[in-house]
Amino acid sequence: MRPEDLCGKTLLVTGANGFIGQAVVRRLMQCEETRLVLLSRGGGYPDSPRVTTLKADLNQLTPAHFANLDIDVVVHLAAFIPKNAAQADDTEAVYSANMNGLRCLHEALPDTLRRFVYISTVDVYAPDTAHCLSEQTPTNPATLYAASKLFGETLTQVVAGQRGWSHAILRLGHIYGEGEHAYAKLIPATIDRLLAGETPQLHGQGRELRDFLHVDDAAEAILRAAAHPDEALGPLNIVSGCSISIRSLIDLLVELTGWSGGIEHIDAPRSGRSFSFNHYAMKQALGEWPRIDLRAGLLREISAVREQRHAA
Repeated sequence: MRPEDLCGKTLLVTGANGFIGQAVVRRLMQCEETRLVLLSRGGGYPDSPRVTTLKADLNQLTPAHFANLDIDVVVHLAAFIPKNAAQADDTEAVYSANMNGLRCLHEALPDTLRRFVYISTVDVYAPDTAHCLSEQTPTNPATLYAASKLFGETLTQVVAGQRGWSHAILRLGHIYGEGEHAYAKLIPATIDRLLAGETPQLHGQGRELRDFLHVDDAAEAILRAAAHPDEALGPLNIVSGCSISIRSLIDLLVELTGWSGGIEHIDAPRSGRSFSFNHYAMKQALGEWPRIDLRAGLLREISAVREQRHAA
């Protein structure tokens, strides 16, 4: 299965102007004859007769929004996603978007829908797990945000069974790439410092491991899951399967930006958690494609940030 197998179908993408949503839309626009219904509270959509836009909050959705659209597949990306650790237990935001918003979307969609793709997170796994994470790793969310995504997985499975929809559950890992600068994450924060002529910061020894997957590869995986024939697919970890230490990542960013001023070392009371993932199930279910390696992906992100800085 490939995204091109969605040719001739109508896809609803929620959160279409978000970081990952924009990559999904870009990939769908490459699939001729695929029709898009894009839902979000913002704009900036492709100008095309294949695109219908809906500007609405998830909590405002009713069946009337979709009455004449003949939607075949939903890719549900819209959610409250914490932009920093302090937001991970924001009760009002998590409940409104990730629980009540999901319920409203389910109830507004027609029974004629064929497939619902729910986007979850690897944050659902137990935070003290020291081994390589797989789909068999026990779940034990450490934050309200992660708990809401795990609840959404089960809710989607139940509703899909009741409504006669097929479904896919995807747990996205650490996604990076152009457009992620709304989030206070390691890669964009380090790029910003380097391009501003400021010394990059390393907390502790930087031995902790991270698994980074480029946003375009995440979009490819999402749409392959949307085209998959299985009635119930997943949960699948959407990850690269290759980990790098934080120190090695910062060294790579220093090299790629041409920085020569060294690294500021900041004492940390203890080492953070490392992440490594088994991506066997993802490869088995979704197949292989030429993925963007980390060096090439980081060069693209650095170039995009440079262009933004020059435009400003």
